[in-house]
Amino acid sequence: MAKFDELKKQAERLGIPTNSGVYKPNTQAWTELQITDYELHRRIKAEERHRREHHLWIVALVSAGIAVLAAVASWVGLFVKSCS
Repeated sequence: MAKFDELKKQAERLGIPTNSGVYKPNTQAWTELQITDYELHRRIKAEERHRREHHLWIVALVSAGIAVLAAVASWVGLFVKSCS
């Protein structure tokens, strides 16, 4: 049970819902089903992946900028050589 408690604390720290979102009837009331260790672990890994990949657009933008600079430099080299 300690592992589940650690996973639950980590999920709460990341802002991940720790409920199952599935309800079942219990006599007259509705009660929530307990989330499994597997599902909690899956949600944590998905959120960590999302946060890591969220910043990859910056890397793509920098790479595109460098590629444009390299292309401009090669064209400038061709024009300077042909003008001389």
